[in-house]
Amino acid sequence: MPRADDAPRMAVARRRRHAALIAVGILPWMTAVGWADTSVTCELLYQTADGFYVDAGRSSGVTAGRHAEIEFEGERIARVVIADAGEGSAFLTVVGESDLQLPPRGAIVTLVLEGDPDLPAPVPPRRASSSGTLKDRTAEDDDFVPLLAPPDMSETGVTGTDNIFHGRMTFGNIFQFNEEDDLDFIRTRVNTTGTVERINGGPWALEWSGDFTYREGDGLANHPHYQEVHPQVYRLSLYRRYDDRSNVRIGRFVPRELPSVGFLDGFQGEKVLNERWRVGTMVGFKPDRIDLAPRYDEPTIVPYGTFEAGDRRGTHYSATTGFLGSYYEGDLDRLAILTDQSLRWRNLSIFSSTEVDFDSGEGPTQEDVELTRWDLTTSLGLGRLLTLRAGLDRYERPDTEAERDAIDLQIAPEQDFFEQGYWRYWAGARHELFWGFVLDEQVAYTVPDDDGQDEETRWVVSLTKRRLPFFSRGSATLNVYNLNGESIEGYGSRFTATLPTKDHRFILEPSIAFQYGEFEIDDDFFDFTDVSIQGHWLGGESWSFTGGMSYAFSEDDQRLSVNFSITYRW
Repeated sequence: MPRADDAPRMAVARRRRHAALIAVGILPWMTAVGWADTSVTCELLYQTADGFYVDAGRSSGVTAGRHAEIEFEGERIARVVIADAGEGSAFLTVVGESDLQLPPRGAIVTLVLEGDPDLPAPVPPRRASSSGTLKDRTAEDDDFVPLLAPPDMSETGVTGTDNIFHGRMTFGNIFQFNEEDDLDFIRTRVNTTGTVERINGGPWALEWSGDFTYREGDGLANHPHYQEVHPQVYRLSLYRRYDDRSNVRIGRFVPRELPSVGFLDGFQGEKVLNERWRVGTMVGFKPDRIDLAPRYDEPTIVPYGTFEAGDRRGTHYSATTGFLGSYYEGDLDRLAILTDQSLRWRNLSIFSSTEVDFDSGEGPTQEDVELTRWDLTTSLGLGRLLTLRAGLDRYERPDTEAERDAIDLQIAPEQDFFEQGYWRYWAGARHELFWGFVLDEQVAYTVPDDDGQDEETRWVVSLTKRRLPFFSRGSATLNVYNLNGESIEGYGSRFTATLPTKDHRFILEPSIAFQYGEFEIDDDFFDFTDVSIQGHWLGGESWSFTGGMSYAFSEDDQRLSVNFSITYRW
């Protein structure tokens, strides 16, 4: 019989089970989009008020007016429209997610092109593909295939052209010179990504992405890879799609169908049952959590299924659910349900992704069903003057032996890492105003699981002016926000201008930022100012250059950072 003092714990457990059921079964949906005809790897150059630039243009098949998906590290992050395209660069605008947090400048992303959803019917007849990864297909080649489906490989087979080689390599350096002698450092990075398609004229393709880094200087002396060349492999896989859009993948990958699985070294196979249903399985080993080195002590299997309904130009729904099971050092370590679902209805789009963990009986110390992650985003467009956004984020580290062994006990006690869970609720709005002004605002409220931590409220307001004098594609943005963290309160601001030339071959981005805060413990305060300028030049169809510097200073310290990189594409 339960004791009286067990009632609060049992009530919390019931609420967690209810939240898990709601997250998996009722609310998860995602902005519906189509899977693409062509994948183009490119570098993210700059973000402006209207969108952002990538270094891929008409020479890579990127043409104005087409819709696309942006993927970063195997995960879909946004749907975009190609607003303008030159020979070696393109300007993209985001659809339905004005508060998108893009990866950092210089990040390598995948631009997955699709046919324009506004093209009139009828769709031209299907043609045979000439590329194992659809590189050479046009926007009119295929009917709509929703996001979670693999691209159509109708009539693929041996072709007359083989071993088509696309890729890029970037060499870059960051230098930091600090007033304190023990904080100077230099980091060198060489990144490469690309594909080899139609291997020996067949339907197989090789995809890769990785980098080499080297760290030097007193500021990085405690880094585990200090003074050594450290390779990192993010993707290295052989991939084949069949005539009915079934597919197989072998190697290292993050599955597009269910990105929450994470990195996996192994095999993935998917079978198309009909126009609405697909089933598949992933089997492999999880790499090291710290540096992604291959490991063989955590075998993992994920059977999954995908359902979708609706059409491209109207209401669309899709859902993928997988059952993840993993062993660690011979014992059952994790059981979880992973779910991505989506809904688009008129001007409403909803995205949700969840992970629900179960007590496996061996590895985890948890004793009940836990909703370990839930990311929910909704967007409702009510016209140019108002777009509403709202959502929530739930995070809790899965309590498994593999996770515990990855924790560095010199940093903090093991249990502290499992008590950093939280619920975050947020809402925001966007307003397209007169004379090219755009106003954005967002507020978030975070409730930590640990009763010893304070709840936090954070807000940010952004005002942007488009179409600057002498820079028709230029913009200027002022962000103002509050600092609200553990024992710290204050305010910050940043002013940034993006100034592209008429032909988009050179982009200049000056910026100035300021922060002021107070420490609650000793009533001390700090202020911090950062002035920077960045430039990007497209030297031609194959070469591009990026460089800049940043000077930051406070009452007690000064720091100068210099960065440059050069990219070659083929």
